[in-house]
Amino acid sequence: MGLSLFVFVLLFVFLRHLNSILNKGSIGQHGFSARSLVNTIYYVALNEFIVLTSWRDFVLKRYSLLWEIVETNRQADAVEMLTEVEADASTTLITATDIASRHPRY
Repeated sequence: MGLSLFVFVLLFVFLRHLNSILNKGSIGQHGFSARSLVNTIYYVALNEFIVLTSWRDFVLKRYSLLWEIVETNRQADAVEMLTEVEADASTTLITATDIASRHPRY
């Protein structure tokens, strides 16, 4: 844990220094402000909280991968629609407008 924190802090300081060097010619705020440090710490802490909470739930098996069974799906609807079209095609010419009027969700 200590080594990871050290590497993180070292990398953070290096990237902030590199950012200040690269943005020297740009217009706006330069350097290192306390507000940006607080915002960065808040962002990192929030991400770490989310990741650690997810791992805790995974390890303690407090998650569910169950899916609700649907009564119908697009594939079944498409097969039903094609069956109707094939039945009607033997007697009448079916257009896309006719299909859309019979099945408004398509």
